[in-house]
Amino acid sequence: MEHERARDYVLAELPGYASWFQGRLDAGDPEELLMYLDTVSTWLLPDQAAHFGPDDFDAMLDEFRDDAGL
Repeated sequence: MEHERARDYVLAELPGYASWFQGRLDAGDPEELLMYLDTVSTWLLPDQAAHFGPDDFDAMLDEFRDDAGL
């Protein structure tokens, strides 16, 4: 039986990230702020990565804003 292995995924390589990014730009979020997330990675199983989506990206952006005091 083959086991899936978790790995580090850069957010920018996840499905839906590019359209989410463009949507946030269109909504008026500063590109400089969003570019930070291009460098962020998260540890996921392949199945989790396939279902990581806009709500998850929003949560990570909100967490960054809170941590940075923005």
